[in-house]
Amino acid sequence: MKLFRLDGGLYQGLTRLADVIILNFIFLIACLPIFTIGASFTALYSVTLKLIEQEETYVLRDFWKSFRSNFFQSTKMLGVIITLFAGLMGLFRLIDTVNIITYPFLLLLTLLIFICLYLFPILARFKMNNKDTFKWAFYMSSKNVAATIIMFVIVGGGTFALPILLPQAIVLWLTMGIAGPAYLSSHFITRTFNKYDGGS
Repeated sequence: MKLFRLDGGLYQGLTRLADVIILNFIFLIACLPIFTIGASFTALYSVTLKLIEQEETYVLRDFWKSFRSNFFQSTKMLGVIITLFAGLMGLFRLIDTVNIITYPFLLLLTLLIFICLYLFPILARFKMNNKDTFKWAFYMSSKNVAATIIMFVIVGGGTFALPILLPQAIVLWLTMGIAGPAYLSSHFITRTFNKYDGGS
């Protein structure tokens, strides 16, 4: 039966699942020094985007290649993100006595989160400085709201909410809790990227 052949759906699906599991473990190991999280996310999306586009992909080699080549820029980007979130939270705490401020704050926080969904994938695919990366992340997130919301649900639910709301699923999270959502969201990221770089 074709299902069980090397080019069949079952084999291809299991191969892709194995890639995601391996990628998840590599990502967690690469994040251990903490300050390498930015480079790890860039490398993660570098691999998942290739998997979605069915390019020839060697998970270990491609991850570390992207990790090394994007380390400094991704680390700076992570610092900018942390600074923006910290500044936004600090500002809110400073003026949270005025209830009317809550809604603009939530809007800004949501916008920043939406932008973050695109930052590291953009660094993984394109060569541009951090200023232009932020501009394109804002543009893509605002022009593709439906896809951005779906990505937010996938990444927010799988990567962040799952281990908090369902601690019993920690083994699942360690297995594919980060690479899995990244892989799923990469479907939408690829479609968005193809609108702007001449892809189909």
